[in-house]
Amino acid sequence: MLSEAHPVTIEELPETLAAFAAVQQLPVSDGGLRDRTDRRGRLRYDKVWVRARRPAPAVVETACMAEQDLRWLATAATLRRGRRAEALADASSSSGLFRLLYELDLSQARTRLGRLAGITPRPDAQPVLDRWLAGLTAQGEELMLQLIDAVPGEAGRWAAEEAPRLIAAAADSTSGRARLTQDLCALARNLPADGVPLSVLADAAVHSTHGLDPGTSLGRLGARMAAVIAGLDPPGGAAAAYREVGEPAVLTLGILSSAQAPLIAAPPRGGTLWVIEGISVLSAAAARQVAANVICRGGTPSVAVTRTIRAAVEAGWTIAVSSDFEPRGLHGAIALLRQVQAAGRPWRLAAADYLAGPAEGEPFRPDQVPDTPWDPALADAMRQRCERVSEEARLADLIADMQRQVINDAS
Repeated sequence: MLSEAHPVTIEELPETLAAFAAVQQLPVSDGGLRDRTDRRGRLRYDKVWVRARRPAPAVVETACMAEQDLRWLATAATLRRGRRAEALADASSSSGLFRLLYELDLSQARTRLGRLAGITPRPDAQPVLDRWLAGLTAQGEELMLQLIDAVPGEAGRWAAEEAPRLIAAAADSTSGRARLTQDLCALARNLPADGVPLSVLADAAVHSTHGLDPGTSLGRLGARMAAVIAGLDPPGGAAAAYREVGEPAVLTLGILSSAQAPLIAAPPRGGTLWVIEGISVLSAAAARQVAANVICRGGTPSVAVTRTIRAAVEAGWTIAVSSDFEPRGLHGAIALLRQVQAAGRPWRLAAADYLAGPAEGEPFRPDQVPDTPWDPALADAMRQRCERVSEEARLADLIADMQRQVINDAS
């Protein structure tokens, strides 16, 4: 049998750690047991466990280790071995929580730390880990019940069977899963939403105009949930789902190269190309069937967008440029206005427009704000307020301008 309570000395071991050997017990003639030793009388041990000297914690906090790593370790029936265990030990062995909860099996150690052979929970930490795992299970069940209550009855099976797996894959922490579930519940209460632009739906459901963008976890899961609620097949992706319901398509160089007619025709009298930053404004214009020529630059314009705008300038169009009120968006708008020169007009980019809009809670530093020569007061206001205001906050005004074909600028 093995006895694992023998303290041993290991050079270079931090003072916060203690090493214990697993020594084989051999029978003796009187019926008892003795420790196995070598010819010099030194203990011969088969394993060396390194652990923290302090007692195990009363609760598990995941601030210093990823929850998925802790869960992987805590659910082990035997020693955790292999490359993942090696990497985790290397990255986390200095973590106080790791040292308190786990023992490192350094079976090759003799006088120095040797190669890791495995990781296992400390015996006195196992009840703590069991309570933590039970708490995760209970929280997962509670989140599932919240989503089942939020979706219509026919989508309840999806919320109970598929949604928990998708949510767990998208969010690797307790707080992340809770937040994502709450956002899905809020979205479910706003569905169906036929004819509602994506940004308007996002603002109503999660109070962020970009909260349902196709590149976000919520956007992807939301599109899947919406399809289930509507009784449709699951979308191949959020972008495909939005295209099916009338969201604008992407302008590519391939499309431009295949065009037979001139890229941009001569404009009518006073013709304006309306350049917006966010696709949600374009979606709203399409939903309202606004008779205007609108193109989305999406922050830094793509080559296809830049080529289209340049062709419009050469053909004689006026270029109205809008933007989110935040440093990156303004830098893109300024660069575009410089490129189009006299053909460009800032559109709803005045200090008054900025100050009238609600903040979305994405602060920036004053030194990030560029100068705004068409309205210096705008840069001053942004440097003082330091809060992002989205283009969608003035959506009604932008739509009205396009319908009336009137550019409202700072001049």
